[in-house]
Amino acid sequence: MSRPIDRALSSRARDRRDFALFAGPAVLLFGGLLMAPVAFMFAISLLEWPGLTKPWRFVGLENYARLLSDDFFWRAATNTVVHLVVGIAIIMPIAFLLGYFLAQRRPGTGRSARCSSRRR
Repeated sequence: MSRPIDRALSSRARDRRDFALFAGPAVLLFGGLLMAPVAFMFAISLLEWPGLTKPWRFVGLENYARLLSDDFFWRAATNTVVHLVVGIAIIMPIAFLLGYFLAQRRPGTGRSARCSSRRR
């Protein structure tokens, strides 16, 4: 039996309400556990902060300018891209072939093999 409030709502309004009830907790968890730390990390990256016990100083995008002018950063970025490209070029064909061969039917495993194995 439906409640009186359900009869007053249109089907579209019920769908929106149900979506909000089911998706709301997931959106809150996503925001709280994933997006909030990223936002805090960006905010901290705008500071010059030598440690927890020492005072911090706002430097803005100076940290990013220093990062982009650092040779070690560009070497690490290049190594990351090379590992990514080479890893994908090697792993993807292996994964495709593995999936292809595992999906194949082996001889003697079909229906006719089961029927012919019975004693007559």
